[in-house]
Amino acid sequence: MPMANTPDGDIELAAVLWAAPEGGFVAMNPETGTTTQGETQDVALANLIEATTLFLEESPLVSADRPLVTPSAFVPLPELPIASGRDVVRTLEGIGFRFVRQRGSHVLLRWGSKTCVVPLHREVKLGTLRGILRQAGVTTGEFLDAFG
Repeated sequence: MPMANTPDGDIELAAVLWAAPEGGFVAMNPETGTTTQGETQDVALANLIEATTLFLEESPLVSADRPLVTPSAFVPLPELPIASGRDVVRTLEGIGFRFVRQRGSHVLLRWGSKTCVVPLHREVKLGTLRGILRQAGVTTGEFLDAFG
């Protein structure tokens, strides 16, 4: 990933992009767990830089260690609803998260020691939503209970 702007200066972080089944791309930063999306690879990467910078302004990395990426088995996951970014924010606020601030089209939420970034897109891709829940430490079941 190109440089993320942080209070301590620019740092280079990893970016993982994949094609979303709904179209467009999902982008994730493994060091922070920040996940977002875009209709093109360039837009997804620009959104990831914005979201990761927002996250790092509130939650600096404790270690510069890179995550270990290993192959894993695919397992069926519970269905998630099609939701807008605002729907995701409202649902996470219902669980206990609180709005901290916004940068561009990304919102930072916090609940205790848990922090997550949500893109305010009209439709959040399923891969993006799964990444948000992983970063937030919220299970699919907890999200579905609060969503419905």
